[in-house]
Amino acid sequence: MTSNMLHADLPQLSYNSAMTERVSFWTVFKHEDGMLVTRQNTKVGAVAFGPNVGIGRGVSFGGIDLFQYLGRDLQIERSGDVITVRGIFT
Repeated sequence: MTSNMLHADLPQLSYNSAMTERVSFWTVFKHEDGMLVTRQNTKVGAVAFGPNVGIGRGVSFGGIDLFQYLGRDLQIERSGDVITVRGIFT
């Protein structure tokens, strides 16, 4: 059963929820050589990444290791060519 709960530990920023969307984890990241790799310009919390940037296991953002959430849906906001991760559905 899929939950509609967002992981609460990601930094909560002010945003218009009407502009967000729920997408597959794999829309934002790919898994290559044991790393998560951004598919395009991506922001997680206050950290911005260009495309094709690798993130290793154990690296945390707001206390969250993205490897713990492989395959979960993400709540994102798109602005130009940047995807901002706003939450993780658990």
